[in-house]
Amino acid sequence: MLIQSLEQKTKLALTTVILTLAACTVICIFTVYQSSKLVSEERSQIYILDGDIPFLAERSLQEANFVMEAKAHIQLFHQYFFNLPPDNDYIKWTLGKALYMADGTAMKQKQAMEENGFYSDIISSSAVCTIKCDSIQFNEHEKKFKYFGTQLIKRRSRDLKRSIITVGEIENVPRTQNNPHGLLITNWRTLENKDLDYDSRRHQVADRQVQAPREDRQSQPMGRQAQETSVRNHHQHAHALTHHRQLAHADQHIQRD
Repeated sequence: MLIQSLEQKTKLALTTVILTLAACTVICIFTVYQSSKLVSEERSQIYILDGDIPFLAERSLQEANFVMEAKAHIQLFHQYFFNLPPDNDYIKWTLGKALYMADGTAMKQKQAMEENGFYSDIISSSAVCTIKCDSIQFNEHEKKFKYFGTQLIKRRSRDLKRSIITVGEIENVPRTQNNPHGLLITNWRTLENKDLDYDSRRHQVADRQVQAPREDRQSQPMGRQAQETSVRNHHQHAHALTHHRQLAHADQHIQRD
């Protein structure tokens, strides 16, 4: 009985020690995890000192707003690249702003449009080009986008509407004054650039020219009626004058008799 009692006590003590060590290990692991989590949270916070009083400032991570910033960057780039007034200095300025936001593929497309006389035609014809963003499809994992827009070209003779679809990729770069989003468009190319419809002002001028002869034709009968009335009045006046002269001559003849 004594030996069995000692063995049970030994087993009980050993079990108690093992459970205690396991509990201490779990507590230590949990403490280390919570401490590291607290340290990482503290590192993500910024404190601003106002005199001797610290204020907590929340820092937004770029990853949380990456999709929003990427779409804003893509839309702003297309506005700089396609919103063009008939002003050579402004065209150079806005294209320069666009080239800060993309790589050499945008420069190649600009040179191709310049060789085709697109910018000189805008200036010579006093055209105004504007673009409206319809939608942007963005793949956050592959960092690829597809831009859908509608370009309106207003000229003196007509208004031309075009559909523009472009694709490209996005890369992270350091933020600068000319690139506030810290993003760069790469492998940019145009998939579609076709005419949708146009409103020709020449047709309106032609319609006015067609309506003008009709109005002239309508006014011609009234002019003829006025002429006929004038001639008729003239004849009546002449007839009355002749009759008056005849009456006067008859009176003189009576007085002589």
